[in-house]
Amino acid sequence: METGYLVGSFSNSSWRDFYLENVKTLALNDPRTHEQSSIKRLNDEDFGENGTKSNVVILHRNQGKSLGTTSYAEVGDKRARGGAIITTDLNTEKDSLLEENSSYNFNSDEESVQFINSKEKIKSVYKAIKKKNIDLRPRNILFTGDIAEMSDFMDQVSRTRKVKIKNDSRALEKLISNVDLIVANFEKNSGYNKEGVFFMGLGNALKIPVVSVDSNRVLYPPLTGLAKKTFTGENRLENLYDFIQNPKKFDLTPETLTQIKIAKKMSKENLFYNPSKTSTTNECKNIYFSGSSNEINYLKENLNYSKVIQSYFNNSTDLVVAKFNRDVYENFETLKSLYNAYQNKVPVLLLIENETIDRKIARLSRRPLAGTGMLEPAKEYLNNLKSQHINDEALVYYNIMEKFNN
Repeated sequence: METGYLVGSFSNSSWRDFYLENVKTLALNDPRTHEQSSIKRLNDEDFGENGTKSNVVILHRNQGKSLGTTSYAEVGDKRARGGAIITTDLNTEKDSLLEENSSYNFNSDEESVQFINSKEKIKSVYKAIKKKNIDLRPRNILFTGDIAEMSDFMDQVSRTRKVKIKNDSRALEKLISNVDLIVANFEKNSGYNKEGVFFMGLGNALKIPVVSVDSNRVLYPPLTGLAKKTFTGENRLENLYDFIQNPKKFDLTPETLTQIKIAKKMSKENLFYNPSKTSTTNECKNIYFSGSSNEINYLKENLNYSKVIQSYFNNSTDLVVAKFNRDVYENFETLKSLYNAYQNKVPVLLLIENETIDRKIARLSRRPLAGTGMLEPAKEYLNNLKSQHINDEALVYYNIMEKFNN
């Protein structure tokens, strides 16, 4: 039996139950069961065999709602692969991005289910996008997301590089055929631009390097796992320009890569074989703080009295708080904690001193916070976190996003 993947917002998610109960011709994959303990594990499932690599992707857009932030990346990923996308949009005003990239569009879940059950095999109207080889030094750059705010920057880049943007007159295949780099810009207070997120997913499928430029103080975590680099903070455009001129300048240092190799090996010798901390609603009580710094000490001093500060990582640890420093020689303990937590499916709140975030580091955590404004959101997160289950934890994190990004 072919497989289907249910894509859409996690709020008011009873529509997924309707499909699970009524679809007879597809074995459906439900993202509510996907591992939530780290960005890497989550993205590997959402964009893997139990996600967008399913035979059919089924989209649902609730009344008066957007599809969901990561959902647009999943649409981009599936569109690039040439797979079948079925969209149900309950709104009178339809989402043009979804309509344009779906093979089939319906106005109700009942119509969608009836169509699915009437087909032995559902075929896409699109072919997979073919991609040419990537130039390691980006020469053809696609800008997406909130591009109106980047017009001056794009003019500057266009003096030495070919700059592209999406417009209605350009077929997607032609637009993307020789792109070496995708730059997705997200402005504060504007939400996460759906077209920018869509192209991040498309880049993920086609293995085109993506960088995210984000002015928000608290980032949307899954996108840091799709972007090769995330530039945030006041100097984000200057750092992006340097990256375009010389990407290798922003590579992880040989020292850090060596530390990663050792930390990864050590973590495999420190397995507890406990269930994921995100699979239950048990209280998030025992917190291990990795390393010593002014920021770590501040969070310890302001920790809710109900929490327990652990002196070492063990099988009762519910959460790790780790700080990644600018000085690479100070990061070995943090990397050990990241890999220990990742292997044991213990979530990590990662504090990144730099305002340039590397995917290899960020994706091992569940929630990365970066730059000079990270401490107050981190304190609020720790003191309001009840359980690690997605229904509890996500509400805390998204409330913090709303508070500190507005």
